[in-house]
Amino acid sequence: MSGIYFFIICSYKPELLQLKTFTIYSKYLETKAFTFIVNNQGDEMAIATYGTGWLLLVLSRNRYKLTKPAIAIVLFIIGYLLFHGVAAVVFVFAFVLLLPLFLLVK
Repeated sequence: MSGIYFFIICSYKPELLQLKTFTIYSKYLETKAFTFIVNNQGDEMAIATYGTGWLLLVLSRNRYKLTKPAIAIVLFIIGYLLFHGVAAVVFVFAFVLLLPLFLLVK
């Protein structure tokens, strides 16, 4: 939660986390697809850590069985790490809207 506060809410961007990372789709000032970009990884680290905590909670409740909620959390983490800029925001909204359908399908 502290990572989400510092990196996302306060927009703290340390130079140490400026890394070259692979992106499926990135849209800031220019659009890039399937390439490497230089991006501050603070947001991604905060969300990945938060998602990993949720994943551990879900897996520990279900005796480490891979259930639909666990798969959904893993897909969210992977998707958030591979989309950047406006594409990440669209991914989060689409994921939240489609998540109930994913969990209801047998």
